[in-house]
Amino acid sequence: MLSQAKDVYIVNGRKINHWQPDESNKEDILAKAIGRSGNLRAPTIKVGDTTIIGFNEALYEEIM
Repeated sequence: MLSQAKDVYIVNGRKINHWQPDESNKEDILAKAIGRSGNLRAPTIKVGDTTIIGFNEALYEEIM
């Protein structure tokens, strides 16, 4: 799912990380996207070519 995205946003508290996935940042994205259970963190939303992981109301309004 993440490798097919053009843009990936991962929200962690107040911080929003933005990546454009490629081979050089794959490990960094996965480290932030995978929760303690080993699954993708929730909520995870895919909008077109963009994937958002975590909750940030302002980011949701901007993307959607």
